[in-house]
Amino acid sequence: MHDDQNNHDEWTQLGTWIAGMPVAMMTNLDADGALTSRPMWLLGAPDGGALWFLADARSTKMQRLDTVNLSFSDAARSRYVSLSGHAEIDTDRARLERLWTPQAATWFPGGRDDADLVLLKFIPAAADHWDTPRVAIVDVQRVEASEPA
Repeated sequence: MHDDQNNHDEWTQLGTWIAGMPVAMMTNLDADGALTSRPMWLLGAPDGGALWFLADARSTKMQRLDTVNLSFSDAARSRYVSLSGHAEIDTDRARLERLWTPQAATWFPGGRDDADLVLLKFIPAAADHWDTPRVAIVDVQRVEASEPA
C-alpha cells in the first residue's frame, strides 16, 4: 500500500508541474512509420489522470493514437516531464464547450462549433521526469501508472 501512495503522490506532483507547462510536444508515428512531433495546448490541469487537447479530426496526427508521447518543459525551473501512453478522440460537444478557451480560436478559426473540432484525450501509462534546479546531472525518475486513467 505504501508504494501505491508514493505512486499516487508522484502522479499528483507531476500533475501540478504539468498544469504550469501549458504546451506539450506530442509525438506519434506518421503514416510512413516516422516519428513526428507538434505543439499541443493543454486544456487545464490533468483531469482524473487524463490530459485534454483540442484537435482537428482531419489531421494526420489523429490516425495513429495507440502510442503517443507528450513532453513538457519548464526551463526556468529546470523541470521536464515526458509522458508515454495513448490517446483517444472524444466528440462530446458538452465537454468541448466546457474546455474551450478564447485562445483556441487562433488555431481553430471556425470556433467551437467547427464540425471537425474534437477533443484529444491522452491517457498516460508512464512518466519520466527531471527536476534539476540545483544539480547539473540527475537520473531520470520513472512513474508507472498503477491503473488505467
